[in-house]
Amino acid sequence: MLNEPEFDELNNFQEHFTQATLHYNSSLGKIYVFTWKDLCKPFCDINAMLTKAMPYIGFATKGYPNFNIDIPFFFSAKMNLGKNLFQREMDEKTGELKAVKLMAFYYTTFLDSEEKSKKVEVFENNIVELARIHNANDSNRVEIIPHGTYMVKKEIVDGSKTAMQYIAGGLLILAPLAFVLIIIFMNLIYKQMSAGMLSLTVVGIFPPILALINAVGLICLVGFEANLLFMTSPLVAFIFAINYDGIFQIVGTWNRISENALKRQATRKERMSEVFEKVGAPYITATVSLILAFSISAFFVVFNYKIYFVAIALAVFFNQIFQLLFFCSILSLTCGCVEIMEKGYEPPNQPQQSSCGKKFRKCVSKSIIGPYAKFLQSDKARLLAVFILFIVYLWPVTVNIRKIPNRMDYKKFLPNGTKLNRGFDLVENHLWNDYLQEVFIIKKAPDFTNENEYKNFRNLISEIEAINGTVGKESNMMWLYDYYTSELGHTYDKYNGTGAMDMSKFPEFIEGFPYSAWKSGVNYKINNETTPPQTTIQSMVFMVAFKGTNSLAAKFKTINTCRDVVKNFPQFDVAVFDTDSGTVDIMAAVPCTIFAFLLTLGISTTLVVLFIGWNFVATLVTAGFSATFIAGLLGIGYYLGLEYDVILASTICISAAFGLYLIVQVVIEFMCFYDELQRLPLTIERSGSHIVKTILLVLLMTVPVFFAPVELYSVASIILALAGGLTLLHAFFFIPTTLGGFPDTFVGSTFCYDSD
Repeated sequence: MLNEPEFDELNNFQEHFTQATLHYNSSLGKIYVFTWKDLCKPFCDINAMLTKAMPYIGFATKGYPNFNIDIPFFFSAKMNLGKNLFQREMDEKTGELKAVKLMAFYYTTFLDSEEKSKKVEVFENNIVELARIHNANDSNRVEIIPHGTYMVKKEIVDGSKTAMQYIAGGLLILAPLAFVLIIIFMNLIYKQMSAGMLSLTVVGIFPPILALINAVGLICLVGFEANLLFMTSPLVAFIFAINYDGIFQIVGTWNRISENALKRQATRKERMSEVFEKVGAPYITATVSLILAFSISAFFVVFNYKIYFVAIALAVFFNQIFQLLFFCSILSLTCGCVEIMEKGYEPPNQPQQSSCGKKFRKCVSKSIIGPYAKFLQSDKARLLAVFILFIVYLWPVTVNIRKIPNRMDYKKFLPNGTKLNRGFDLVENHLWNDYLQEVFIIKKAPDFTNENEYKNFRNLISEIEAINGTVGKESNMMWLYDYYTSELGHTYDKYNGTGAMDMSKFPEFIEGFPYSAWKSGVNYKINNETTPPQTTIQSMVFMVAFKGTNSLAAKFKTINTCRDVVKNFPQFDVAVFDTDSGTVDIMAAVPCTIFAFLLTLGISTTLVVLFIGWNFVATLVTAGFSATFIAGLLGIGYYLGLEYDVILASTICISAAFGLYLIVQVVIEFMCFYDELQRLPLTIERSGSHIVKTILLVLLMTVPVFFAPVELYSVASIILALAGGLTLLHAFFFIPTTLGGFPDTFVGSTFCYDSD
């Protein structure tokens, strides 16, 4: 790229699209005509050093990162080109550059309005098209590889659209089909199958759909927008899952009480009232816990997650409302025994032979549930539970939680095999890793003619240059460095520590070649009414090069270190600017968002159990196993690719909420059977009946997504499946073993109903 033909080809290409006249049609019908010069401030001259230096390369000593250009009787200058030259080949004898295989041009600006964002998008799309045409011409020597924000966004959207096909396969085909078959099976074993009951399988799918429509619609009605989290998180799967769980409880209880209801000639109202009485405690506890957790945590998270959490809370609320008012009403109307109850029912005088369904239920109860419950109440089970919980489970889990990385890898958001992977490879492994330039915007520059202010400013520069990972002083860029060598006859480092700076030559310096390129990096004011003219620097930039930054996670650490340093000099109001500054801010907020929600979820669940169950032991068990479940989700998730990033954070929160929603019901079910001799078997039977079915449907939703060609969705499906597995472990081993080990006097209750 140091050869004239190659550079001229690249330079002509970039001049062509920066000078091109572009058009943008706004949503209001207004047509904007613009060029890059209308958008680039204050970074219009970011590539100026390179374009100014290359015509004089024949007169340059080509060091790295600085080219020393010396043309007798014309000008002499040292020009820093480090941020533009990569894949370099050096002459071992002279230390000069022999060849450069990769040359970078930068185009960046502040996106301070929606109009400007749209214009930059048009500009970027134009580059992509021109690069495609350029690369298709075999006579061109240089390959152009554009890489920018909107290209990445477009690929993320395309990847999401592709993944949606896999999500739809599980969510709209496999899970509903399994749901229909399970409802049919539940009705068959209780001899409740009828055309009306079969229609319930269709009706049961509507509550989550209506709930999501109402929740999102209400959010939009008050002026907010559904953001990317609504598309990339398992929100829809979560609402469908809790809907399925509620329906399994309602239909299962309706079927269980059917025989007694017939004998008692119970009316529809009486039968439905009994259903509400039996499912009410666990149902309300789990639902209220979720609504409180998402609603309260919305006060402590970043803005996008505020909207997201409020939408989930609304969706859960509306789903339960539609389930109770819509589904239950239709269930009572389509009951296969309504006509018999209305006409009257005479119980037979002779005992009837047990149905196949009753035999099946008894077989499962005696052969599986009974022996398993007996085992859980044994000393062996308790010792095994303690060993598994503390040695096998919690010990490695707590260690792994501290290892979970806080990083955001955009490649995980993209479809497998995307062409943008090449751009990411060049950026991370060459541009950032070799020469990452961070811009320090000094909003309140010192008075350089004031000795004290100037000394403090130099202390700031020294601390910045001493940050670990900097390339070295030779790679840093600031107008002050060039001013010293050009106008004051010595380098910046030879300052003796006393005295102010002579600014009288600044007007000549800033107008001269090649240092006029600093005009976009220095905001100054010259008072020509004084003699000599008085120069005031109002704001300026200081560009510092770092090495070894090969990912967003590494950049996150670098930027935060820079921010920590400049906090010590508030008088200069220094901002650290990077094209990924916004992403870094999000990365910093993600762990706080996750832990704020998880803490709120655990506390909300525990408090609801306390106020509804009013039992100290049940409350402690809920709090303890809520913590172990969340710890397991994070700790085991570490092995499965779990990271703290803005998208997976939503999966972590929803997975935790899903698990605790089911787990807390086991505790409440156990409390409800306080006067039963077979308390533990009944708890396992009733809880297992709907929890296992719900988790089965969740697994069917996630299995197709695991094969989606976007890594993010595959990892999210694994985390959701992990939540299902941990729920089974807690619901049917840890919690029953623990609660069953307490005497009845410690786990009694006053709020429960009598069991059937």
